Formats: sequence, structure tokens, C-alpha cells
Amino acid sequence: MPRFMLFMYPAISEEEYAGDPSVEDVEAMTRYNEELVAAGAMLAGDGLAPERFRVGSAGVLDGPYSEAKEMVGGYWILQAKDQEEAREWAKRVPLSGESFVELRRIYEVSDFSEEVQQAAKLSTE
Repeated sequence: MPRFMLFMYPAISEEEYAGDPSVEDVEAMTRYNEELVAAGAMLAGDGLAPERFRVGSAGVLDGPYSEAKEMVGGYWILQAKDQEEAREWAKRVPLSGESFVELRRIYEVSDFSEEVQQAAKLSTE
């Protein structure tokens, strides 16, 4: 079954995010996570701390695009039969305000040409 990654972008500042979440938010997220586990869809998921640091002279990029200002607050790795089922799970994430989630399919080696699959196989032997 295909795997998908959900990124959660909270609609709060890093300073606000660094504090404790509300009890209500934690209860809602816990219920959501329990539904994912019960359905056999959740492979992994965690909240992410807002700390950032530089590594090397190039530094660490701030998001997938150089001008991105969103902060990733957490993630889930889901297993779903298809994109539509993963989308349905994404729609159920308990969000508030301007928070949003991003859904991305995780590539499998089998998604690529035979030539690429062989190259990947060689690198793991």
C-alpha cells in the first residue's frame, strides 16, 4: 500500500508554539491519532519542536522553498490504499485558525523505471 506524509503547519508564532499546547488541542489530536492507529493507517507521527539551527556554511533551508516562512509543527506517516483515502485522513486533522496540512506521497523504488530500480538496488547491496 502506498505511504503518505502529512505535514501540519500551525497558525501560531514560534514563541506561542514553544509553550504547552492546550489540553483541548492535545485531546483532539490524541483522538485523531487513535483513529489512525485503529484503522491501521498510522505508521509514525510526532510533534516537532520549533528550534532551528545552522549546520555547516550553507545552513539549513527554512522549508521546501527559500522564501517559505511556515513552521512545521508535526507530521504523520500514513499508509492508505490510494491518494483519495489519504486525503480523507488529512481532512480530519483537528486544526484551528489558519493552520493547515500538506499531503505528500512517499516515493517507493517501484514507482520508478526499471533502470532506476536497478541503480537503487546496487546502492543497497
